[in-house]
Amino acid sequence: MATWGGTVEVDTTPPTLTVTGGNSSWINTQPSAVVTASIASGSNLVEVRYSWSNDLGATCQSGGTEIAHTSTLGTETLAPALGETTLYACARDAAGNVATASASYKWEDIAPSGGSWSPASASWNNGAVGVTFTLSGVTDTGGSGLASSNVYSCITGTTNGDTCSVTIYDNAGNSVTLTSPPNNVDDIGPSLAFPGETGANFVTTDTALVAKIKLSPNLAPLVQWRYSLTPFPIDDGTGQSVCTGGAEIDLTGYDFSQPFDLGEVSAGGYTVYSCAEDMAGNIIFQSATH
Repeated sequence: MATWGGTVEVDTTPPTLTVTGGNSSWINTQPSAVVTASIASGSNLVEVRYSWSNDLGATCQSGGTEIAHTSTLGTETLAPALGETTLYACARDAAGNVATASASYKWEDIAPSGGSWSPASASWNNGAVGVTFTLSGVTDTGGSGLASSNVYSCITGTTNGDTCSVTIYDNAGNSVTLTSPPNNVDDIGPSLAFPGETGANFVTTDTALVAKIKLSPNLAPLVQWRYSLTPFPIDDGTGQSVCTGGAEIDLTGYDFSQPFDLGEVSAGGYTVYSCAEDMAGNIIFQSATH
């Protein structure tokens, strides 16, 4: 009987396979996913595959996409899609040994967006007061979610037109800075005058005296403008005159470059009183006597 004197090589060691570049925390730059399969000794490398959907066959002969390789090395660099993904890989040698590996990736570069301020605009005030604005409704479409450390409120400065801003971050480090509406401050208020002839409070015509009142708003919109032939009442609570009573002048569409004409008044001792109030709470009084 003939006998065989050769040797049989047995290879039970699978290829070395790595999938690198994975990250467990959100980042805002696209990572590189690298699949590397290699064999230092033993049977040749015959197949290397990767898949983003985990559809690789158990024997690494189907599913996914095949990577070009030599008998000892196969490698490919891939770009993970935006969001959360997992890359799966397998490698098989000629002896049928199969290695598997995977890595997960989390990245997005889309800044938060949207949002609205409350209040939508600042109320008028006549003192050195800052306004607190609060932002709500900011959304994150990139998928990482808004950071829990975000601060959504800010306080403006105390000068008219001052704004404040907040910077909103997502969990990947993307951010957007949003600026509040302006503060509305008017600590001066409107002014009143009686534009008569030089040195006089009333305009003299050929037959009579004509009273005119000129109102000049400052920054805050006007609430009311009144005139009276008697003094305005005293508010017992503060000891200050209040702009009530008399006749109210219609402010709708009023051209403030022109004085209001009260018309002819009788001759002799005569006093006209006027007051105006704006949205900041400023009240101005003026009177003229002929």
